[in-house]
Formats: sequence, C-alpha cells, structure tokens
Amino acid sequence: MNIVSQTNKVQLVLKRHQLLSLRGAKPRMSIACREGILWITNSNDSRDHVVGARQQFSPARRGDVLIEALRDASVDLEER
Repeated sequence: MNIVSQTNKVQLVLKRHQLLSLRGAKPRMSIACREGILWITNSNDSRDHVVGARQQFSPARRGDVLIEALRDASVDLEER
C-alpha cells in the first residue's frame, strides 16, 4: 500500500490482525491510536509496544516500524 497525503497527517483504519509496515520511520513520527489496540515494533528497538486508545508512540530512532491491530483500530500517522 502506498499512501500519499498533501498534509503531514494520515488517518487509517486497521482491521483486527491487519499489518502496516512503515519503512524508514523517523523519530519525529507520531503513531496515535484513536480507537482499538496496536502492537508496534521498531527495527532499532529491542522492545515491543502495546498502544491503546488515546495513546501514542514515536520511534526512538530511525528505522522500520511494523504495526498490527490487535483489535479494529483507528490510527493517526503524523510526521512532526
């Protein structure tokens, strides 16, 4: 999936178990979960992260990010 936006913010809906791969995500990127639950892993981070509704995650370092919806989820991606 290629996503093009005229702004620095993209809103997505992920169904349960749907995956989203972000290549070369930058530390200033914000991944905000508006609804649902996300599992997030970053190629340069040994920890996995579970992000619930009204929580957000930003990669600590530049690298690939994999997001899985553990429940149907609404997600905001924003590069700050």
